[in-house]
Amino acid sequence: MSRKHYADLLIHGAAELVTMAAKTNGPRCGGAMNRIAAVKSGAVAVANGRILIAGPENEVMATVKVDSTTRQISAKGRLVTPGLVDAHTHLVFAGSRENEFELKIVQGLSYEEIEDQGGGVLATVKQTREASMTRLIAQARPVLHRMLKNGVTTVEAKSGYALTAEGEIKLLQAMEILNHEGPQEIIPTLFGAHDLPPEYSSRSEDFLSYIIDEMIPAVAEKGLARFYDSGVTFPPDDTAKLFAAAKAFGLGVKVHADEFALMGGAALAARCGAASAEHCLNSRDEDLEAMRQAGVIAVLLPAVPIIHRLGQFVDARRFIDNGLAVALGTDFNPSCPVESLSMVMSLACYTAGMHPAEAVTAATINAAYAVGCGHEVGSLEPGKQADIVIWEVANHLQLCANPSSGLAATVIKKGQIILEDGCPCS
Repeated sequence: MSRKHYADLLIHGAAELVTMAAKTNGPRCGGAMNRIAAVKSGAVAVANGRILIAGPENEVMATVKVDSTTRQISAKGRLVTPGLVDAHTHLVFAGSRENEFELKIVQGLSYEEIEDQGGGVLATVKQTREASMTRLIAQARPVLHRMLKNGVTTVEAKSGYALTAEGEIKLLQAMEILNHEGPQEIIPTLFGAHDLPPEYSSRSEDFLSYIIDEMIPAVAEKGLARFYDSGVTFPPDDTAKLFAAAKAFGLGVKVHADEFALMGGAALAARCGAASAEHCLNSRDEDLEAMRQAGVIAVLLPAVPIIHRLGQFVDARRFIDNGLAVALGTDFNPSCPVESLSMVMSLACYTAGMHPAEAVTAATINAAYAVGCGHEVGSLEPGKQADIVIWEVANHLQLCANPSSGLAATVIKKGQIILEDGCPCS
């Protein structure tokens, strides 16, 4: 008889356990996104912050040893999944732009028209440049707490609201502090060309050189970012130069692609070997095929066209049926204050054509690979971090059908309970 391994944490009594286990590593593509490895009457055993085994309760109990020191949690007939991964946020900034909400709703202005009136990204840049580190952290911290109540244990966070080397470093350092505080893990991304800053409004080539020669090296020297993201502030060939500079310093590449119009972002993501292309609302089919061949993950943001009243929805079927790996994100930012990834999963089904199992895949294992940590999180497999959510529903169908917020009952990060009975643990 093989020796049983001691479990210091045991979750049992799950009505449905979604492990996302697979025979091969990597994101799920196309039809494989429906394979979530769900079992009835499931259990998860944890030791030293890592998964020992997850599966049918009788198999788990036959494999592990428990005693009076083992923390046992009854899932009480609820759904248990990996911790969710929000693959696209703009977490740290100062101020707010609720006035733009009124302009959209009352006056019917578009995003571009609001920018023309002095709103948009540069309005937040002004407020963020004036903010202290303390203020930035204080504003972001409660957002993370609310994300936690929606089952999110890992958050990708982009900078981009300072547009100077010093300011972008301050934003990334705020993320570093928040990551150290916990309880969630934050994956930092430098978004240095989010927009042209006022001081470079007529000197875009100079700003390009500034990012390449000063901003990226300064951030990389301090080890503050894992990725460099860029949109369409510059023409594609110039943006490719940014990506080459970022890669030379060991940063991965992400692309804000074709959000409001076809700008060549998805094609550029494939050409430059990006980890992900994000938004992709107006990308062409041939560009999606290039992304598939290059292994670029599509990070879709179903709340965005609703929030910005773009007159269309994300078409997730176009990506999945063409064999791409799809992840999900909230795109939390000053003009899109969406904090619930579980709600976005529901929107992905109701408005983007995703199947419920695909939405679960997109918010767990595929999102984890999109932010560079699929080897550690996104599934409940032996050896991975014990990032686990017990939900106030019985199965993944109920979770995706319900667009409510705050459905997470218990959240565990690295084997530690960080939310219990809906309340963050100190």
